[in-house]
Amino acid sequence: MPRARVGDVQLQYEDRGSGAPIVFIPGLIGLAAQWSHQMEAFAGRYRAIAFDHRGAGQSDRPVQEYTTALLAEDAAGLLDVLGITRAHIVGASTGGAIAQALGLDHAERVLSLALVSTWARPDAYFRRLQEMRKEVLLGLGVAPYIRLSSLWTAGPTQFRDMLAGLEAYEAEQIRQAAPVEVMAARLDATLKHDRLDDLRRIAAPTMVVVAEDDTLVSPFLGEQIAAAISGARLVRMKEGGHNCYRKDPATFNRLLADFLGSVSLVGM
Repeated sequence: MPRARVGDVQLQYEDRGSGAPIVFIPGLIGLAAQWSHQMEAFAGRYRAIAFDHRGAGQSDRPVQEYTTALLAEDAAGLLDVLGITRAHIVGASTGGAIAQALGLDHAERVLSLALVSTWARPDAYFRRLQEMRKEVLLGLGVAPYIRLSSLWTAGPTQFRDMLAGLEAYEAEQIRQAAPVEVMAARLDATLKHDRLDDLRRIAAPTMVVVAEDDTLVSPFLGEQIAAAISGARLVRMKEGGHNCYRKDPATFNRLLADFLGSVSLVGM
């Protein structure tokens, strides 16, 4: 995949298809590969773009403070490099938090928002979970951290139905893992993200997707987001866990296609 200079870092990205642009923003692990099912499905009708976050994968991985606002700046900068004025933004988990920052801080770049398995303000459960994940990362290392994290990100349904693929994906995450101090700083970014009181300013058409069996980010946190954004569409997936878009891509892709089809492209 190509790399682009965006601000002070090089970002690796994937750019497929043509038409209205969609940017798929991955979650905390930060790998464009998280969106493989969607890139394949949407590149036939849209210009589909995904990228490895700063601090992840094959993008530069500086030791620094990480915030969702900084990662949103990177996403906006990548749009500049690719010559894209406005795009549909799809973000899951931490990617959904980054998408919120784009919708608030770079509203002029956003055609629509799809916010998946995400939060606008950490609650006590999410905070405890992330703090414990960081303790495992710092105390036991990358491989135990990733294997433990799969219990929440993949959930029981992926262990039941997709174990071989899940284990291969874990191996890829371990292979591409950033230095521990970078991963810990990125975990900290999830706990610093608090934009709930700002969400009323988002004017872009928005869909919020929650999975009822998500054990990492409670569906309630997605409900909060949908309630805070005027006209937001709240969609519930019965199962699939935190990574519902990977567990059941057919259902998720249909939901996303229906939403995008309802969004006016006037002014693109």
